[in-house]
This record gives sequence, structure tokens and C-alpha cells, in this order.
Amino acid sequence: MKKILVIKHGALGDVILAMAPIAAIRNRHKNSFIIVMTEQKYKDFFLSSKLVDEVKIDNRYNLLSPIKLFKIINWIRNNSFQWVYDLQTSSRTNLYYSFISKKKKPFWSGIARGCSHNHNSPSRVNMHTINRHKEQLKIAGISVIKDFKWDWFSADISNFQIPNKYALLFPGGSIKRLEKRWSEEKFSKIAKSILQKNITPVLLGTKEEKGILINISNTSEKIINLAGQTSLAQVAELSRHCIFILGNDTGPMHLVTKCGKSDAIKVVLFGNDSDPKLCSPIGPNVQIIKGSSMDKISLEEVSRALVL
Repeated sequence: MKKILVIKHGALGDVILAMAPIAAIRNRHKNSFIIVMTEQKYKDFFLSSKLVDEVKIDNRYNLLSPIKLFKIINWIRNNSFQWVYDLQTSSRTNLYYSFISKKKKPFWSGIARGCSHNHNSPSRVNMHTINRHKEQLKIAGISVIKDFKWDWFSADISNFQIPNKYALLFPGGSIKRLEKRWSEEKFSKIAKSILQKNITPVLLGTKEEKGILINISNTSEKIINLAGQTSLAQVAELSRHCIFILGNDTGPMHLVTKCGKSDAIKVVLFGNDSDPKLCSPIGPNVQIIKGSSMDKISLEEVSRALVL
């Protein structure tokens, strides 16, 4: 059986955006054994999708960890892949290609110098991730990338005992990128406006974001705070039943804009620290609000988008 390797690391949002391209690769190589090279935290996610047959863990070792790095390179060299689809296209994954001998080089879709299907367009750095993947795979002979269905990614949410009418709020974001967060004060005011519409605000975030969610939920006992209590699959399921979704530019927003019901409004907030033209969440009824900074995004703007 022929072996195919897909390389995809990155933040959660990057992985979500790569799922439709990976489905297109699966469709092209129906009878092949497909391995995805990714980080440990995405192992169960990829296996659950049924798009790949195996996961190879690569925690993005660099030249500061030469032994681990060259173990990864040797693994690629020894597996005799027919195709490698490098959806990461980083200097590190280009290095992987350079260490494969000329006689054993597989078909390689990426940007590594000398690779068989090189996406060397100078405009790729100005493309949205989705369009960049489409153009790259078209060069490799995959011209159709269909919408990817997410019904497989679900979990039981009955233990949360949430009212029928609720909205999801994602007030947090990376601790390393605090400038990408809208203020607690504004999220609190939006939550109060939601309550006035007899809709329950449900706050979602990680344990690391617990502090900001507590501060917002303390403004009303009717606000539900699920900080650190949900799996990604539960977040996806919660998005399928809510009235609308509001959040900063974070990985989970990529997930819920894909999984949320199509008629639910999904509003994503961007400052000047990331460009929605390059990396915005994609899905039905998604609205992007961009300010010159997060502080410049007004309550009125967000309220209008949510029809509050």
C-alpha cells in the first residue's frame, strides 16, 4: 500500500483551516495509507476525523535539539512516501526535504527548494490560509477542495445544564497575545445586554483564561462560566445549539464558526495585531469586526452585529 505524509503543525486555528485540504488529499488517495505529522495535542483530534490512518508526533524540534530533529528526518527518509504534502511550509519542514537523498525524494507539495510541486508564488504570503492551501494543492493536481463536514466532532453536553436560549462568549485568548483581547469591561456589558434579551451568556475558555472569565461572570449570577470545563468536542457541540457567538481572534473561534448552526451569527473581533484577510475564521454567517486596536472596537458596533 502506498504511503502518504501530510505535515501540519501550528495553532488550533491553523489546524482547523487545514481540515478541508486534508479531506481533499484523502479523497485523492482513497486507497493509500495516510499519516499526518503533527503535535501530540492534536493526535486524538486527527484520528477521530477518520481522514488519516496514523499520527506521527513531531513537537517541532529545531537545531537546538539535534538528536530529536534528526530522528524525525530519518523517519521520513526511511518510510518511502509516494507523496508528502507539506501544509506547514516552514523553514523547519523545508529542512526535512533537504535531507532526503535525490534518489529517494518523494513527490513533495510545498515550498522547499527543488521540490517537485513547488508553490513558489510570491503572492502566497498575502493570501488567506484557505486560498494558499487551494493554490498549493492545485499545483499538486488537487483542484477541488469541498466544504468539510464537522458532524463527527461532538460530545455530550447535558451535564452543563444550560438553558435552551444561550449565547457563547470567548473573552480570552493567548496569554502571550493579550493585545488580541477585547476588554473585560466591554464583554461584561455585552453579557448584560444579552441577559436583557432573556438569553443566557455562556463563557468559554481554558484554565489559563479562568481569571478573566470569573471577573465577567461575577457581574451577574445568571452568567454561566465554563472556564476549563469543556473539551474541544464539547465546545463544538455547544456551538450547534446556541443563538449567537462572540469572541476574540482565537483558535476555538475557528472551530465554532465551522460547527455552529448556519443561521447563528458569529462575530469575531480583530485588532491590528492580526489580519483577517490572512487568517480569519471561515463559516456561514461569520462577521468580522476589525479595529485599529481592540480598544477601538465599540460596544455599539458589536451590539449592532449581534442584533442586540
